[in-house]
Amino acid sequence: MEVVDYTLHSEELDRDFDVTVYGDAGWPVIAFPEGDSTCTSWENNGMTDALSSVINGGKVQLFCIDSMDEEGWYASNALPEYRLENVRSYYEFVHQEFVPFVCSHTPSERKPILAGAGIGALNAVVTLLQDPAPFGGLLALSGTYDVRRFVEGDLDEGWLEVSPVDLAEKLTKGQVAQLRGEALAFVCGQHQSEDGIDTQRALDTVFAQLQVGATFEYWGYDVSHDWAWWHEEARQLLPCLIRANGLEERKLVAQLSAAQAEVDHAVAIMDDQSRQLEQAQRTLEDAKTRQKDTQKRLEHESQQVSDCAKREDELCEVARQAWAKRDEAARVLDEATKAGEAAQAQADQATEARQKAEWIAGEARSDAERAKNDAEAATTTLQERQAATEAAEEAANRAKAMFQRVKATFEVEKREAQQKAEAAAEEAKAEPAAGADITAEADAKADAGIMADAQAKADTNAKVEADTAGSLADSAAKAGVAPKPKSAASRSTGAKKASSGSRSTATRKSGSRGASASKTKPKPARSSSTRRSGSRKGSAGSTKAK
Repeated sequence: MEVVDYTLHSEELDRDFDVTVYGDAGWPVIAFPEGDSTCTSWENNGMTDALSSVINGGKVQLFCIDSMDEEGWYASNALPEYRLENVRSYYEFVHQEFVPFVCSHTPSERKPILAGAGIGALNAVVTLLQDPAPFGGLLALSGTYDVRRFVEGDLDEGWLEVSPVDLAEKLTKGQVAQLRGEALAFVCGQHQSEDGIDTQRALDTVFAQLQVGATFEYWGYDVSHDWAWWHEEARQLLPCLIRANGLEERKLVAQLSAAQAEVDHAVAIMDDQSRQLEQAQRTLEDAKTRQKDTQKRLEHESQQVSDCAKREDELCEVARQAWAKRDEAARVLDEATKAGEAAQAQADQATEARQKAEWIAGEARSDAERAKNDAEAATTTLQERQAATEAAEEAANRAKAMFQRVKATFEVEKREAQQKAEAAAEEAKAEPAAGADITAEADAKADAGIMADAQAKADTNAKVEADTAGSLADSAAKAGVAPKPKSAASRSTGAKKASSGSRSTATRKSGSRGASASKTKPKPARSSSTRRSGSRKGSAGSTKAK
């Protein structure tokens, strides 16, 4: 197979189109691409191999051309105006530049046949219907021939000029006459993937009205929108297009085949319907059997429904009464709840009062404990102070007894001194007056000294006992224990007596105690008594001078 590649530059579009030519002789066939929009579409998908017998036999020379489908029919997201301009420009290029190129590069004198599959079939049909004169036939495989399948919304007049079903309705009488003399073949399978089959039927109707003898074939229900089927369709139909009366013969065969296909399809449908009828009969028998069974079951279930309805009424009444009791119980419960809440509030108040009382009682217990401890301490202190008081009382009694002893000694010494004084006075009466005065004065001094010494001694002993008793009394007072009144009175009485005795002794004279007085030396602590004794002397001297 001879293959020659060309590049055709369009002056109008200012762009290049690739062209691949298969074969060097035969009827020229212009093939529009499907899918990838390139001139190699038929070769890449095996169509040139499928037609190799007619190409190599010099019966067909295949001219494959690039398309602008990606900028037109496939550019669904582009503006409709842009798409339409590209579609119209491409058809102008085909009519004005590509067809002359084909005629100049083929040795045949025959007009080119237009061919295509899928979107290529659409391009071939539009090219033919725009101007049928330059072309000698058409092979359209599985095309979609209504532009409304490619453009949404309302269509302007420009789109109707590239829509085959609309173009066919506006053909002129000359164009119709031109088409009546050409071999035109439309083929489409009836598989569900052939979604353009209805547009082929619409075009079939228009051509029939125009009495254009085109062939419209509808292959089996298993024939899909696929290259494998297009290979077979092209192998069968393309030789018919290039053979004299080949398409007329094909029509008869096609009509017979179509009729046979319809018969086969009808038989298949009838067989399928027969199977479905048998299935339906079996289903009916099963249904009748089930109907009898279900009727019995229905009667049984109806009785069950009646029994259940009766039971339902009974239970509804029981439920109504139960709900009434529940409502009453709820009312009582609500009242009890309110009473319980009130009682709880009082109990909470009582709890709060108890807690406060326990807190106060705790303070009282603490105070009582402290008071108990203080009482125990006071009892201990009282006992200690009572013992101290008793000791003080004993000391006071001892001081009193000592005072009495001192007093008794003083009385004895006083009487002895008085006796001596009386004896001295008697002796003085017998002596001269001067000597008597000197002797009387000496005796008086000696007597005064003795008296002062005795007084000082008595005072000292009394003071020691009094100090001892006073210390004990002070200790008892600090401890909170007062001394016994009797002991205090005794100490007071004894002190007064001692003081009185000292004064009376100081006024008496005794000559016989002079020697004793001279031997007893007053201690420094008794200087106050010595000063009192001196005062007594002065008084005695003054008395004597008078």
